[in-house]
Amino acid sequence: AFNQQSSPTADRENLDGHTDESNHDKADYIRNYVEIEDLDQRRDYKQEFNREYEEYRKLHQEVDIVARKFQNLRTQINQTEEGSPDFEALKLEVLEEYETQKSDPKFLVKKERMNYLHQKLSHIKRLIHNYDHQHVVQVVDEGSS
Repeated sequence: AFNQQSSPTADRENLDGHTDESNHDKADYIRNYVEIEDLDQRRDYKQEFNREYEEYRKLHQEVDIVARKFQNLRTQINQTEEGSPDFEALKLEVLEEYETQKSDPKFLVKKERMNYLHQKLSHIKRLIHNYDHQHVVQVVDEGSS
């Protein structure tokens, strides 16, 4: 019987055995950022978080501009009579904008990087939170003894 355990490495492999590059990056930060054991390690993680958070915010703003453009077009379409010339023009504008974004390698790289940073920063934040929670619980336990 085949026994496959769920792990970052196992998750990287597609059914055909190929490795998905974005999941490889994810596994990389999971390997590099492990459970925090002391205040120095916590400080290092926090510094890394702060450094990369600025990049994430900038990328998020750029990607959000595109998302807002589509939301505005959707609102206009919803307020336009279906089948009218304005409706058809808006529909065409949405399709053209979609094709433009889908075929823009710079945008796709930014979006992929933003998603990667989101996952990585969430992972680091969770590790810091877990350390802080354990540290507070430990201090409380020691204080009540």
